[in-house]
Amino acid sequence: MLQEIFEVFLRMKKGEKIEDPHKPIASNIVISDLTVKIIGVTSNNVFFTRLSLKHLAEKGKEGKRLLELIPFILEKPDTIRKSKKYDSRFLVSKTFSGTKKNRPHIVNLEVTKMNRTIIVTAFQSEAFYLQNFELLWRTAGDDLNIPFPPSQQPSKTTGGSSRLSALKEAQNSRNKSQ
Repeated sequence: MLQEIFEVFLRMKKGEKIEDPHKPIASNIVISDLTVKIIGVTSNNVFFTRLSLKHLAEKGKEGKRLLELIPFILEKPDTIRKSKKYDSRFLVSKTFSGTKKNRPHIVNLEVTKMNRTIIVTAFQSEAFYLQNFELLWRTAGDDLNIPFPPSQQPSKTTGGSSRLSALKEAQNSRNKSQ
């Protein structure tokens, strides 16, 4: 059903109005258990809205490619970041080797008041773009999706992990001693 709706939107003109733009559309796409914990939702299920799906379709071939990549990005992300502007928005990113300049692919998620995870959009960006968002979690390295030990799980209140906090403290101590 998702693909069928996407195909209909592909044939529409950019900017053309759609009926019921905020209606959720179920997908077979899920977020990882780790992402569920970090963003604080109760379900792995991910939805689109008619508007977010149309937004992807307006990108043409690039939108179709992004739609195909979204499950891989959400399954094993490289980073999970929080929007500084919107409390309920998160950016999940993954860099695929061999892509143009190794630019990260980003899926923007929103957690609704009904605790539903909605894909707002997806895009490819320059790495520096992600620096504008609070880092909540990252992999240990390229394609090493190794979660932090349970005692160092990211905290929603601190916006990171005890491991990341310890690294920051060590760096601050070094800077003070210089």
